Order: sequence, then structure tokens, then C-alpha cells
Amino acid sequence: FKDGRSIERYSFPIFRQGRLSGRGWNFRDVTGRKRIEEKLRQSELSFRSLYENSGDAIMIFNPEKGCYADCNKEAVRMYGYPSKAELLHANPVILSSPRQADGQPSGERAMATMDRALKVGPHTFDWLCRRYDGRELALTVTLSPMFFQGTRCVAAIKRDITARKRMEDSLKEQQQRLDFVFNATRDGIW
Repeated sequence: FKDGRSIERYSFPIFRQGRLSGRGWNFRDVTGRKRIEEKLRQSELSFRSLYENSGDAIMIFNPEKGCYADCNKEAVRMYGYPSKAELLHANPVILSSPRQADGQPSGERAMATMDRALKVGPHTFDWLCRRYDGRELALTVTLSPMFFQGTRCVAAIKRDITARKRMEDSLKEQQQRLDFVFNATRDGIW
């Protein structure tokens, strides 16, 4: 209607003494439902745009199947995989360095962090990963429990901090050299 209302109609045959004698009509105002459906559609478009255009890699892990259920295009780019389909066949252990910075095996720790996200809730940590070409990446990862397509999953938001880590390591190295020079000299430094 011109006033913005939406009407749903339904017709049905009417029989009398076994013969068709006319049609009955039902009309129902579905304006409220249509407005809610439109808001839901707009919300889905907003979420999808945020998900697909994020500068961070976003991956959804299905613990029941032991693989990723979905990821955005930044995840494919960050890990250097030829396609989204190939990346989705990987699991967190395949995408991780064999050991983390503290020396702990990645496989054990990956499953523990996923389990923690499901039981306790969101948490953030640094993680060493491996790209498709074998190069190592340093990431900050936030894991959060969520439902995806009716299944309890874990959303992983991943930010590449490799350049920052290299810079930190370089600064530590420079500081160690300066400390060595300072401690090795017998002259006073003012």
C-alpha cells in the first residue's frame, strides 16, 4: 500500500455439496514482520561487510569437525593460501609454527586455547604461525565463542604483528650492545 503497509493474502476454493461455489480470501497485515525482516537483512549486510572488509584476519573454527568453517579474504591473504577453500581445509596446528615462543608445542597449546575460549570466554594472546610458503608470522589472536550455522564454534580475530616483533627484537639487540659497551668501558660516561 502507499502508506507503507504490507498485506499478505491467501485465497482458497469454497465447495458446497461437492461443487465449487466460489473463493474465500484471507488478508493479514504483515507490516511489522516485513520491517523486522528488512532490519535483519540490513544487519546481516552490515555484519558481512565488516567481516569481509576487516583489516584483521577472521577465521571461524568448528571444534566438532576439527577444521575451519569460514574465513574472510584477509585470512587468505595473510596466510598466503591460493584459495579460501584450501585454507579452510587447514587446522590450527597446520597453520602454527611447530613450537611457540615459550618453547611449548603448538599442537597442545592450540587445543588448550580453543577449549579455554569455549569454556571461559574471550581471551587474547600472541601466537606464532606459518604461512603457506613456510614463512613464520607473529600474530596477536583473540578467540571468542560463538554460534555459526547452528554449531558452537570459536571465532579467531588475528592481527599480524611480525613487523612490530622484529622492531622490538632489534631494539633489544641494540640495548644489549649499548649495555655491553657501557659495562666494558673503564671511562666514565656522562
